Amino acid sequence: MKKISFIIIIAMTIVSCTSNNKSESTLKSIEVNPTESKTILYSELFTDVEVMKLESDGYNYLSEITKVIVKNNKIYILCSDMQSITIYNDDGELMTVFNKYGDGDGEYSSMESFIVNDDESIEILDRNKLRVLKYDKDGTFLEEWKNNFLAWSVHKFNNDQYAFYVGSEILASAPSRLIMLSKKSNSITNHFLEISKQQARFLNFRDLTNFSEADDGLAFVYSFNDTVYNVTPGSVTPKYFVNFGKYQLSNSFLKKEFANSYEFMMACRKTNSAFRIMGFYESEKTIMFGFEFMGKFLHAYYNKSSNTSLVANKYLMDLVFDKQIIETGFDLIPKAIHKNELYTFIRASQFLKIMDSLKQSMSDENWVKYTQSNSNLIKIYKKTKTDDNPLILRMKLK
Repeated sequence: MKKISFIIIIAMTIVSCTSNNKSESTLKSIEVNPTESKTILYSELFTDVEVMKLESDGYNYLSEITKVIVKNNKIYILCSDMQSITIYNDDGELMTVFNKYGDGDGEYSSMESFIVNDDESIEILDRNKLRVLKYDKDGTFLEEWKNNFLAWSVHKFNNDQYAFYVGSEILASAPSRLIMLSKKSNSITNHFLEISKQQARFLNFRDLTNFSEADDGLAFVYSFNDTVYNVTPGSVTPKYFVNFGKYQLSNSFLKKEFANSYEFMMACRKTNSAFRIMGFYESEKTIMFGFEFMGKFLHAYYNKSSNTSLVANKYLMDLVFDKQIIETGFDLIPKAIHKNELYTFIRASQFLKIMDSLKQSMSDENWVKYTQSNSNLIKIYKKTKTDDNPLILRMKLK
């Protein structure tokens, strides 16, 4: 194993994210060396990996999966191309497809993000029409209210307080990336992380995950920023600093002029920097996220108990697929965490390729033994077709 970077704690004076406040804060610096990426065994990270086949109704194929919520023994999957939420039970059986897309009363014109409440009602962020719509668990429209600005994602603190991530859209009322809004008064109560006019031209990205809940509160992160924040309705406090060392995308680079987001991304990919932290999740013992580096999408795991980090460019999937190896990438970045289990997806064609390769690598005798000890997986293998829905990998963290 190559040298493992240790976490250090650094104290620094920071400018508070509010427009008129200053404070001192202590950050944990998570050191990650992207050049030390390697093949990591599933058994180094997880105690168990389960493959779950997702039932299809023949009409709704899960392709552009942008958000997943696991709650009340149900899995809610948002596909941006279908503008709908497909809901499964904990065994992968299709329960319903929530789709109220349209221009009529009680319909949304876009679904950028969503919330699932404790009573299983659903709230939809309609970015196009600057509003939030609420439906009961059976899909009956209940209400809508205006947030009055473009937003990429939303988090609900309580029945009144909401947080919206607006990217780099400069608002006349609050030129900040993170907006706290009161539903009752329909007014902005706080705003954090000021946007520069220079970055507003090119640093406006839709992220895989902006808000993620941890044991000690709500974490917030956004593209091309190396700080993870702890967020409440009244404060934003820096919590972690992801330190790529000499491979950090420099502040001077971010101060350059770019015509648009595409030109900026192409310029980033020509550097030797690590950038764009995505899919940030935190459990009691582990922090996990993905990032780009030298044309690859790598996965980082930080162990909070041992203060060590690992960077994966490939996985040896020993807990489920024997010695089969798969490359990391955007598709395999976890889309949700629930009760110490990460949820990610694998395309049906990729699953079949792995299983076919596994079968070919074994003698007839060993294949028989494998099928006997993995009967549920073999059932999935026999039922799966190339154009089926992606399969879920549910991975229990150590």
